[in-house]
Amino acid sequence: MGARTVYKIVSEKEWRAATMAGRFDGSAVDLADGFIHFSPAAQAPETAARPFAGGPDLLPVAADQHRSPDMDA
Repeated sequence: MGARTVYKIVSEKEWRAATMAGRFDGSAVDLADGFIHFSPAAQAPETAARPFAGGPDLLPVAADQHRSPDMDA
């Protein structure tokens, strides 16, 4: 089955808004592409360095790729 944890690189502002709302619908890039971009642990540093280079206050948010997206689950 492999590793269960994947990472989403988000700005602190995006994550703060998501926690206040109780859900994360995706960043602007995710919404434009139609899916949320995740990275396995080995790729997360490169993801943070390349597409998000120079971004302010970046956070790596961990998610269990096999968990239900329902936040009440």
